[in-house]
Amino acid sequence: MSSTTDFPFSVEQQELVISADYNATLVFIFLFGIYTGVFGATIYIYISRESRTFSNGRVVMGCMIALYATTAVNVPINWFYTSFLLCTKGGTRVEMFIESATEQIPKGLAVLTDITGVFSFILADGLMVWRCFYACGRSLRRSLFPLCLFMGETVLVISSTTYKSLLDVNPESDTVKRDRIEDRLNASMLLSVALTSLVATFMICRQIYTLTTRVSGSRKRYRSVLDALVQSSGIYSFFILFLAIVEFAEAGVFESTLKLNIVSEYIESITLAVTGLAPTVMIARLFLSSTKDDFDMPSANLPSDLLPRQVASTLSVVDNQRVDV
Repeated sequence: MSSTTDFPFSVEQQELVISADYNATLVFIFLFGIYTGVFGATIYIYISRESRTFSNGRVVMGCMIALYATTAVNVPINWFYTSFLLCTKGGTRVEMFIESATEQIPKGLAVLTDITGVFSFILADGLMVWRCFYACGRSLRRSLFPLCLFMGETVLVISSTTYKSLLDVNPESDTVKRDRIEDRLNASMLLSVALTSLVATFMICRQIYTLTTRVSGSRKRYRSVLDALVQSSGIYSFFILFLAIVEFAEAGVFESTLKLNIVSEYIESITLAVTGLAPTVMIARLFLSSTKDDFDMPSANLPSDLLPRQVASTLSVVDNQRVDV
């Protein structure tokens, strides 16, 4: 094994990097197991509901399935990478460390990981912006800001993925300067993802708040709806922002940002699972809140998926406006 005089990393640093790679995969697999249970339960709750519209159901169901499939693709990829790290490249600790630091997996898998890793952002935020558009009465004017943010996010996602994929396909062109550009571009993309989610959530909650002020006592009924929206979006945005900060901070050579790279391994794995898990949990909670016991008081005209089944059937229209989320 190389001595410390000709290898810049200590034994402790090598073990930390290798351990982070291995444990991050285990964390992701564990969270994916939870996600699978939540996904199955949400699908069952959804298809068993009596009051749902076909068009809305098709969009929600499609996004849930696409999010789960995108996350599921990363399971065998991470499993293969861990096997590749520990078995194929597991001759010595130094060899495992170099592989862990450089991530020299087959180019096709590297590009696939780049695409699936960020495509879930488009799906999760696309669903939230779609809900925001319907919550704003399908008004382009009122929902223009989140729509513009979502378009900007899409551009940054495509740009970041393309740039990273080109570096993966041509590793000989990888330099410190280009690594910094990649980190900055990825961090900017993550900031736009979090901003889109937070703005869309705020506008939906604001619309609910505005409409429920018109009917006395109706706001209490939607507390669970607001909690589901705020908590799911908050958790999702928290990990996205955390990862963006890490990406900004680690824009430099690997040696000077070793600890940040270790933290990034765990945050990336958690974010990858939470990106699909948080919207699914939100949908499940909204479905459950819409199947509670009947209420005596009439309610404002809010999204049908957010209303109790009995109340939705006798709903009075406020300002002749139908709002769907």
